[in-house]
Amino acid sequence: MDLSAKKEKMKIWQLRFMSYKTSDDIFDLVISGEKTIETRPATKNFKVGDRLVLTSVSSGRKIEKEITYVHKYASPERMLEKEDYEKIFPGIGSKKDLLEVYKTAKKKWGEKYKFELENYGIVAIGFK
Repeated sequence: MDLSAKKEKMKIWQLRFMSYKTSDDIFDLVISGEKTIETRPATKNFKVGDRLVLTSVSSGRKIEKEITYVHKYASPERMLEKEDYEKIFPGIGSKKDLLEVYKTAKKKWGEKYKFELENYGIVAIGFK
């Protein structure tokens, strides 16, 4: 396959994300290279080589990253049996603390997020 054919298949995904405690705290972890895994309900067909444009909801800052792997799991609990929680959310403290974040997100982000997570599972998207 020539390079032009490969580029045609690559997709650019626009992903927005919230801050946790202070403005751009999560975005800054991506910039520093500490956060190298993004998670989402498994409703999209992310592929290795696709590009992520990560945008902070707080500031509108953006950064582009390349997807290095995609792992799908039935639940956040199953995901954390395999994935490094410190690469998903550096500084969160423990797997238990990260599971609390997902539990809170189900309430905070509404029924659609909860439905997707519970019915489609979760995807861990590695990036560089």
